[in-house]
Amino acid sequence: MTQRRRTLRLVAAALALVAIGAVAMRAIGRSLDEVAREFTEAEMAQVDDAANTLREHLDDIIEDLQFAAQLVRVGTNPSDATRELSALLTVVKHYRIANVYDEEGRRIAHAVDPRATHLDAQALDPEMARAAKQAFLSSEQITSWTVNDESYRVFTIVINTATGRRLALALVVDMLPLVQPLRLLAATPGSSLLVLGPHGHALPGSDRMLAAVVADAVHGAGARTLILQMREGARGTVVISAEEARNHRLGSAEQIAVFAPAKVTSHGVWSIAKVSSSDRIHRVERSLLVRWALGATGVFAVLVAIAIYLSWTSRRALAMRERLRHAEELAHAHEKIEKVLDHIPSGVAIVSADDRVTAANQAMSAWLGQAAVGATLRATFARADGASRDQLVVLIAEARRAGNVRRLQAARLQLFGHEGRYNVYAVPLAARVREAELLIVIEDVTEVDALSRQLVQAEKLSTVGVLAAGIAHEIGTPLSVVRGRAEHLREKSPPDTPTSASLAIIIDQIDYVTRTVRQLLDFSRQPRPAATRDVDLAQTITHVRELLRLELVRRRVTLNAALSPSLPPLAADPDSLQQVLVNLVMNAIDACREGGSVLVEATAASGEPGKVRIAVVDDGCGIAEEHRSQVFDPFFTTKKRGKGTGMGLTVVAQIVRDHGATITIDSSTNVGTRVVVTWPTMSATSERHVA
Repeated sequence: MTQRRRTLRLVAAALALVAIGAVAMRAIGRSLDEVAREFTEAEMAQVDDAANTLREHLDDIIEDLQFAAQLVRVGTNPSDATRELSALLTVVKHYRIANVYDEEGRRIAHAVDPRATHLDAQALDPEMARAAKQAFLSSEQITSWTVNDESYRVFTIVINTATGRRLALALVVDMLPLVQPLRLLAATPGSSLLVLGPHGHALPGSDRMLAAVVADAVHGAGARTLILQMREGARGTVVISAEEARNHRLGSAEQIAVFAPAKVTSHGVWSIAKVSSSDRIHRVERSLLVRWALGATGVFAVLVAIAIYLSWTSRRALAMRERLRHAEELAHAHEKIEKVLDHIPSGVAIVSADDRVTAANQAMSAWLGQAAVGATLRATFARADGASRDQLVVLIAEARRAGNVRRLQAARLQLFGHEGRYNVYAVPLAARVREAELLIVIEDVTEVDALSRQLVQAEKLSTVGVLAAGIAHEIGTPLSVVRGRAEHLREKSPPDTPTSASLAIIIDQIDYVTRTVRQLLDFSRQPRPAATRDVDLAQTITHVRELLRLELVRRRVTLNAALSPSLPPLAADPDSLQQVLVNLVMNAIDACREGGSVLVEATAASGEPGKVRIAVVDDGCGIAEEHRSQVFDPFFTTKKRGKGTGMGLTVVAQIVRDHGATITIDSSTNVGTRVVVTWPTMSATSERHVA
């Protein structure tokens, strides 16, 4: 039975071989004309695709030119037109220069692509002006001309403005990036490319010999027919005889030219032709014969191999099924592991023995980018700063040496181009493979750390609220008594006397302390916008200088002020602004040594209209680096016990926020500190309210 089955199989294989041979002979017997027809159809399909691509590129240029013309038409002045054209050149990378000319040839707007550093825009200006002049004379909506460098082409469009003025927009386009993909048509040996513009001239990217044929006034019959039909926007095929091809140095064999038009909206007809040697058809025919021969031989070999294979394949079927089951189980387990790793928020990467990242889950790939896989560890973390990268390398080295997990907890690192808090684990794998020696696990705990800090801050603010309520209760009544007695004494004292003036100062300062206590109490409540009015900054600084005069004399510290003239009034609560300046100047005085100096500067904030930048600068001891992130925390102070409460800068920061201002501190140890407050003016606040 088995022998009979084998015989039937051999007979079936022989019949199949005979059938294949018959099909092969019938296919081999096709005529050369059939091969040429199929060859031409394939070439025509390529040329049609290339023509469509060129048309799409040119239509994009025309649309951009019309859009730019619309922007220039509605622009109010040349600077607006220049800005809009510069934006267009920045967005489209192959646009180089855009100029606008009037009918007298004067250039009224000019924009150059900042990336085109090699382009001499001044040298191209005369040619762009001539193109603009031709556009005024032409009846076409859009015209274009090749400039002296054949890789550039200037497109022009006439603009009729609302005032009746006629302008011409000239746009220089680098044609090489547009024509370069067309050269793929001529990538096959024995093929060449010809591209004609709307004026019938050969464009950059055309074969040098074919471009010479277009420029030559004397053509053979085939070349003349090809050029005329391309200029008319026709589509078809032209045969150039072998003799004519040799005369034009196109080759020694007959040439077949396949051409198609690219009809551009509002800008005439461009045309593409692919010229191929007939040797290619002969090679295709020979290749066909060889392929069929090899195919028949291969099929015969396959049939023989199948016959041999069928004789023993049944014995291995059971083993193969078992292997398949094991492979499916392994693939299922691998898929589960991949899904688990890809859906955890932590980044996981596999590192090989030579410190290359061989795989990464989705989170790590999102942080590093897909290109990082396969790169070295240092190249993978290229965006990390040197110190962070060194910590990572040391951690991996320690894990390899110890053979167990090593970690960094909530470390401040800059691994992905920005600083954050990360937990980093280096996990050596038990079964070490060269391509997977250990894992790197990175958890981004920046938000968790920030939430923890916010919780601590909230607890501090809660303490401030309790303290503020106690202070308001304990000193409110004594302050009222003191103020009442001071008012009584002032009423009994003759007016315009030193005693009366001193009592008035005492009453003002008691009111100031009362308001400060109230603001301290408000500090622990929900923040709200401050009630603002016009405040003269110079007058406020003068008042601050008077309040601190005795302290300055006692400490032997000089206080200077440098205010820009004509500063606008600030939008502030006067007492709050005074409190901010008093606290900042007092901190500066405390930081200065005997003989030191404090400077208060005030200028209009550059780049931030409607704001004034107030800087308090001292030449004191500065702030230690480890304390700079804590200076605004409640009750944080570096002064001796009893010398400071740690609430000064906290209250300052709250007042600044309530007024919509900002505060920054720049300090260097033993050099000094510069505190900058950017405060809104009254005019800017009024404009914001109106808006």
